Amino acid sequence: MIRRPLWLATGVVVGVGGTLWTQQRVRKVIDQAQARLSPEHVVRGAARSAQGIPARVRAANAAAAQERRRRERELRERFAYPTGGDAAPDLAVVGRPGAAAGRRR
Repeated sequence: MIRRPLWLATGVVVGVGGTLWTQQRVRKVIDQAQARLSPEHVVRGAARSAQGIPARVRAANAAAAQERRRRERELRERFAYPTGGDAAPDLAVVGRPGAAAGRRR
């Protein structure tokens, strides 16, 4: 007969212990979430992430300029445009293939 009260007491102890442990864990998680979402913490995080923006913008501009120069060289080579101080080609003549200058439809 001693087994039933022993198992009952064991169940009560495990139940109460599990409940207390769960309460502590939930409180800890809530406290951490409140700390992360506090206005001071959010402002610090925003300031930290904003610090690198100017450098990233400069790097993007430099990469865009480099790509723009590369693409211009490629197009000049492809269409045999002058690359130096020569005069620019007459764009009226360069128009559509087969189109005569001054011809109307």
